[in-house]
Amino acid sequence: MSNSLNSMYEYWKAFELVNIQRDLDKDAAEIATRQDESEVSRKKLVEMTKEFKRTTPDEIKKIVAPLLRLFQAEIDALSKRSKIGETAFLNIYKKILEIPDPTVALEYSLQLQKRASRLPELELINKQLKDRLDEYNSEFAEVKNQEITVKQLKEKIKEFEDKMEMQANEKELQRNYVEKEKNWIDKQTDLAKKLGEAEHRVNTLQSALNSVQSDLFDVKAKHDEAMAAKSDEVDLLIGDLERANERALTAERLLEQLRNLGDNNDDHNLATVIKDSNDVSSGRDVHRRDELSAGHAIDILKRASLEVELAAKEKEVSQLVEDVQRLQQRVNKLRDSSSSQLARLEEELANKNEAFDKLQALLKKQEDYDEIRRELRAETKSLETLLLEKNRLLQNENTTIKCAFNDVKERCQKLQEQYSDSIRMMQDQKRLILQLEEDLRSVNALSVMFRGDAEGEAVTTNQTADIVASIVKETSTNVSTLSKTTTASNLESSRDAGGGNGSSSIGGSDSSSIITSSSSSKSSSDGLITIIQNQRERFRLRAQELETVSLVQQQQNQMLQNEMDKLRSDNLKLYEKIKFLQGYSHNAKVLYKLAYTASCQRDSAAEDWHQK
Repeated sequence: MSNSLNSMYEYWKAFELVNIQRDLDKDAAEIATRQDESEVSRKKLVEMTKEFKRTTPDEIKKIVAPLLRLFQAEIDALSKRSKIGETAFLNIYKKILEIPDPTVALEYSLQLQKRASRLPELELINKQLKDRLDEYNSEFAEVKNQEITVKQLKEKIKEFEDKMEMQANEKELQRNYVEKEKNWIDKQTDLAKKLGEAEHRVNTLQSALNSVQSDLFDVKAKHDEAMAAKSDEVDLLIGDLERANERALTAERLLEQLRNLGDNNDDHNLATVIKDSNDVSSGRDVHRRDELSAGHAIDILKRASLEVELAAKEKEVSQLVEDVQRLQQRVNKLRDSSSSQLARLEEELANKNEAFDKLQALLKKQEDYDEIRRELRAETKSLETLLLEKNRLLQNENTTIKCAFNDVKERCQKLQEQYSDSIRMMQDQKRLILQLEEDLRSVNALSVMFRGDAEGEAVTTNQTADIVASIVKETSTNVSTLSKTTTASNLESSRDAGGGNGSSSIGGSDSSSIITSSSSSKSSSDGLITIIQNQRERFRLRAQELETVSLVQQQQNQMLQNEMDKLRSDNLKLYEKIKFLQGYSHNAKVLYKLAYTASCQRDSAAEDWHQK
């Protein structure tokens, strides 16, 4: 039976049902998310197909239509296949989640089996231990008297340490108070310095703002004057250009008229007339002989003078054209320079505007400057009152800190007392165990002592028997207290474990509820809700099982206490029997056998105790 239980326990422990259930929870959550993603992608695919049908021409639709139908049929088949698989998985998952973990029950049954196998051994061990418990009562009484004196000395030492700690704390508080006062004075001086620096900065910023505003107004005025002067110059240049254009037009008209006049005469007559005009101009008196050609000469001179005027007009026209070109170049240069200057002035204006905006922002940030200055001045005026208020605040803080320190000190003392009690209990238990081991080793000496006793020494044997009975009583009480403490610790650990499981279950339920709320399909959401409900019920069942285990342990402890009481009564009866048998010397062999069996039982009991 034990082998089958062990094999079943090892199998279920290696199976790890809890981990498998967690993995299945994760898989279920992934399935829900994948369902949502598939629905979203399917909607997108439907929209894309609709857009494709709208945008594509009819020829392509006819070609692609069978392919799309095949794809759609394949997608529907795959979706049906996935739904069937998911539903099958969810059904299996629901059944697996409802399966409780049998490892706890198997482990508990193994423990019960081990305890049941140890019951006769424990009975024998208790019988053997009862023989030696009375001897320790007297020793424990002496140790208790010593413990009382040690406690009194420890209390005096604690009082002295408390006084020393109080003095050290008061010194530290005084030192902290002096340091805080110094820091407060330093902070006040730093604030005064910062106030002066801020006033200086504000004044400098105000002067800079005023200067920037004046420079901005000057630049605007200069810019306006320069623009007016440039506009006047451009107007003058445009008038000069118009006049030059008019003169050029008049000159061109005269030139055309003169060319028309010159085309009527021959080129040869014109050359002779030019030569004759030159001869006439050099010596008019010599050529006056020919009086018949005077009229012709006058005509030639008129023509020559007109040609000279024509040449002069042509030169003047060319000069005017050059002047016009030069003026145009100058106008272009002036335009370029004025545009560049305008751009530069606009940049300067933008920079000035940015600086002006920054200064305005600084002024807006420092709007509470006057209030701060007034508050700081008021604080500097009422420095003594501030110091008094600060002193009061520090005193209040000191009192609160003292109260908190006293509370912490009391808690620390309580914890130290509990710690010392626990250490003392552990030491007592260790000492008892060591004494029991020594006594078990010295069982043979007991048998020899019982052999050597005479009939008249029954009083000493009675005293030793009384000591053994008292020792049995004290060990039984110690064992009961130990069992109570172990059961309390087991209960606390089980409650902690139950709380952790509950929190994990709550976290899992919250996450699974979020997943189910996000899922759109009704079937998957219903399945996940049922899974979550089963999971919560499983965790509740686990908590109930743990509570039942704790109750069973308490019942077992009560049973053990009852058995201990029975063993005490049995020990008393056995003590009476031993007392009766000690009066007979011929029963030494029987006593020797009993002592030998008691020593064997004590050894086995000590080994079991160490194992526990």
